[in-house]
Amino acid sequence: MPALLTRPPEPPFVAARFGDNGRTERRVLSAVGRSSLDAAIACTAVFLLVRAVPGDLAAMVLGEQADAAARAALQHRLGLDTNLFVQYAHFWKRLLSLDWGTSLAKPSVPVQSRLVAALGPTMRLALCAVAMAAAWGVPLGMYGARHQGRARSTFARAIAACLASVPLLATAPVLLYLFCVKWQWVPLPGDSDSRLQGLLFASGLLALPLGAHVARAVYSNLLELRRGPCLRVARAKGASLRRMWLVHALPLTAGVVLTLIGAQLGAILGGAMVVERLFERRGLGTLILESYRARDVVVLEAAVVTSSLFFVGTQTLFHVLFLWIDPRAART
Repeated sequence: MPALLTRPPEPPFVAARFGDNGRTERRVLSAVGRSSLDAAIACTAVFLLVRAVPGDLAAMVLGEQADAAARAALQHRLGLDTNLFVQYAHFWKRLLSLDWGTSLAKPSVPVQSRLVAALGPTMRLALCAVAMAAAWGVPLGMYGARHQGRARSTFARAIAACLASVPLLATAPVLLYLFCVKWQWVPLPGDSDSRLQGLLFASGLLALPLGAHVARAVYSNLLELRRGPCLRVARAKGASLRRMWLVHALPLTAGVVLTLIGAQLGAILGGAMVVERLFERRGLGTLILESYRARDVVVLEAAVVTSSLFFVGTQTLFHVLFLWIDPRAART
C-alpha cells in the first residue's frame, strides 16, 4: 500500500528544468565569482603595465625638455610620488567610483565623457555584427543539418568553411575597395555622413566569418540531436519536418549559439582597436590609439581597463544566460 502512494518520478526534462535550481544557482555564482577574479586580475595587469614603463613616466609624457617642476607636478597629479600600494588603492578608488579625473591632452574634458562617447559606436558595431551573424549563420547551419547527406548540405558546409577560414584582414580591404571606392555602392564606413549604411556595411563584413562559425556550431549540434531520440520521438508523434526542426531542434541549440555569440561579441569589444582601424571608424579602439599617441596615460589606462571589463562581462553574461536557458548544463 505505501508503494502505491509513492510519488512517481518526474520526467527527465522537468527534473532538469526545475529540480536543479540550487545547483544552477551555485554554478551561476561560481561563474560570477570566477569572472570577478578575472576582471580584478586584468585591471591589476593594466595598472602594473602602465607603471612598468622604463624611466620616468612623467618625463615620457612631458618630454625630456620639461623642467623638474613640471615633472614633479605631473607626478603628484598622477600619484606617482607615493608608493605602489597607495597608487593601487587610488586606482581601485577611481575605478569603483567611475571617476578617472580629466584628460592630460584635453584638461577641460573628463575622462568619463570621452569613454562614453567612444563606447557608443563600438557597442553599435559589435551588437549589429553579432545579430547579423546569428541571422544568417543559424539558418545556414539548420539547412545543412536538415539536408545532411545531400549535395545541398555539402554546399552549405563548404560556404561556412570558406568564410570561416579566410581571415577578415584579407577580405575586408578588397571588399571595401570594390564596394566603396570602385563601384561606390555604399559609403566608406569611416565617413561622417555614412551613418546607417556605413554601420550596416561594416557590420556585414564582420558578420561573414562570425556567421560561418555560428553555422558550423549549429550544424554539429543539430547532427547530434538528429542521432538522438528527441527528434525521432517528435517525428513518430506526427510532427512535420518543419515543426520538428523549428520547434523541437532549434531551441535545444540556443545554449551553443549563445555561448558562441558571447565569445564573438567579447572578441569584437576586446579587439576594437583592430576592427575600428580596419574600417576607419571612431570608437573605443580609436580612443586607445589616440591616447597612446598623445601620451595621455590617464585616458589610455581607463580605456584599456574598460575594454577588458567589457570582454570579461560579456563572457559572464552569456554564460549565465546559457545556464538559465539550459539548467542541465549545471550538472556537467
